[in-house]
Amino acid sequence: MSKKKPVFDCDSDTQNKILDTATTLFALKGFKAVTLKEIAKKVGIKIASIYYYYEDKDALIEDILLRFGEVYEQANAWLHKKVKSAKTLDEMLDSLYDRDYSENISPILLFGMAMTIKEQHNHESARKYAFEYIYKGSINNVKESFDSLIESGEIPPSDTKTLATLFIFCVMAYNELSVFELAGIEPPIDNAKTFLGFKKLMKAALSQGILQEDEL
Repeated sequence: MSKKKPVFDCDSDTQNKILDTATTLFALKGFKAVTLKEIAKKVGIKIASIYYYYEDKDALIEDILLRFGEVYEQANAWLHKKVKSAKTLDEMLDSLYDRDYSENISPILLFGMAMTIKEQHNHESARKYAFEYIYKGSINNVKESFDSLIESGEIPPSDTKTLATLFIFCVMAYNELSVFELAGIEPPIDNAKTFLGFKKLMKAALSQGILQEDEL
C-alpha cells in the first residue's frame, strides 16, 4: 500500500507528476520493463522522492488504478450519455468514432486505460480494475442502449450483451490507437478504415440474424 493517502485526495504536484509519468511509461513499455529510477529521471527528481510516497512499484500502480477508476467513471458516464441519446443504430455506432469523445477524455486517462488493459494479464489489481470499470460497467451500460433500440424496432431482437461487448472492445481499440498518436507513434492500422469495417460487420450480422440470441 502507498504510504500517503490515495491520489484523488492528494494535492502534491510532485506525486501527481510521478503518477502521470509512471502511467505513461507503463502503458508504452509495460509494468515490468519500467524502473522507479527511470520514472524519477523522467519526472526530474531523485528516486528518494518516489520512495517518500511509494515503497515499490506495486504501491505505485495501486494509486494509479485508484485514480484511473475515479476518472474512468466520469468518462464512462459521458460516453453512456452519448450512446443512450442515440435513436438509430448508425447514431449508436457513430457515437464511438466521435472526435468529441477524445476531447472529453484526458490523455492521461487514455494512457491509464491502455496500461490497465495491458497489465490485466500480469497484475492482479489491474485485472480487477479492468473487469470492474472497463468490461462490467461499460458493457452493462451499452447493453441498456441496445435494448432500447430493440424496443423501438430499430434493430431486430438480438443478444444485446454480445453487441455491447463488441461495441466496448471497439472503443478500447480506438482508445489504444489514440495512445499511439499521443505518444507520437504511427498506429499499426488505419483507425478510420477499421471503424468502418466494424460498422459494416455489425450491421450485416444484425440484418442476417447472426447476433440473435438463439443463434449464439
